[in-house]
Amino acid sequence: MVCKKAPGEIARHHVVNDIIWRSFGAPLHWLPVRQRITFKVATIVHKGLNGRASVYLSNDLQYTGQRRTGMRSVSAALLEVPRSRTAIGDRSFSIAGPRVWNTLPAFVRDTNSSLSFRKLLKAFLFLRRPRRRWR
Repeated sequence: MVCKKAPGEIARHHVVNDIIWRSFGAPLHWLPVRQRITFKVATIVHKGLNGRASVYLSNDLQYTGQRRTGMRSVSAALLEVPRSRTAIGDRSFSIAGPRVWNTLPAFVRDTNSSLSFRKLLKAFLFLRRPRRRWR
């Protein structure tokens, strides 16, 4: 049985795509959920390191050189990742934040401006995201 739509009816996703196209002139580049979470965590870490986050978040972030001196990681601006005994502990900000930060390339980590950091981070994550395979 074939069901035809009336001329005035348009599928909902066509309307949304049309509105986005008219508003921005091009389709939006949204990150997948995992990269979006990485983006949010890295942004909070960047704010914490630059003094624009809450004190309790900033206290969880320590550079590796603050505890050990004379190591190569001091000049790399890497963060100390505390040990965790459980999988739930791995999800806490004090562990996930430094892990995400340490995976970023140096040119993204070294920016001081919040706007340029977010632009570089989004570009890095967008280029690193897995490509979809259509069947």
